[in-house]
Amino acid sequence: MFMQHYNPNYSPIQRVIEFLCLLMLIGMVTDLFAAEASQTFDPHRLTEEASKFLNQESAGLGEVHVQVNLPEQLADLPRCEHIEAFLPPGARAQGKTTVGVRCTTPNRWTIFLHAQVQVLAPYLVAAHPLSAGQTLSPADLMIKLTDINEVPPGVMNTPEALYGNTLVSNVPAGSPIRRQQIKLAYVVQSGQAVRLRLAGQGFQITGEGVALSNASDGQSVQVRTPRGSLVSGIARSGGTVELRL
Repeated sequence: MFMQHYNPNYSPIQRVIEFLCLLMLIGMVTDLFAAEASQTFDPHRLTEEASKFLNQESAGLGEVHVQVNLPEQLADLPRCEHIEAFLPPGARAQGKTTVGVRCTTPNRWTIFLHAQVQVLAPYLVAAHPLSAGQTLSPADLMIKLTDINEVPPGVMNTPEALYGNTLVSNVPAGSPIRRQQIKLAYVVQSGQAVRLRLAGQGFQITGEGVALSNASDGQSVQVRTPRGSLVSGIARSGGTVELRL
């Protein structure tokens, strides 16, 4: 710490001048450090920009949680007035990923950061352990926020597609149900009288027929008309078959 020894021979003017000189020296040193600091880039802006970008990329998919990691040893980056984040080719804003941050003015540089993006969305899952042969009811399912990166392909996520259908394999509690794990209930059965429907732009034609096989909702089925003709259509609930144009 700077200490000034009292000198009785100093005049008040000399003391004022000496004090002003000290203030000027402190100001010069402060400006020097500030100038040096302004030539480097605050690394925390990297994580802020990358997090903002990844949140925007995943918006609308569910509840988004982003974590961006800075390298353990990060060299000083030149000053930058404008930075922008981007995804490298092949990267996605989901799960473990890589995000790039580049400076465009007044210096040009690019750095890549590791990130983790978790997107939670509501999924229908087993409310308790379910067994093969069990017919699904509302009491068997519940909604759970699930990381979409951990959801296997073919998951059925609408009540209409699950209720009333029979499981062909066991499902642990808390797990979503895949298409391969259920046997869809028949909406049309062989020999059943069905209602034929043909619709297009501005018109609709209906008729009757008899189904020649069992079919679940969305499956193809053949129908014999009262005149003996065979037509194919898509089975729908309520004993309806939608004909193809």
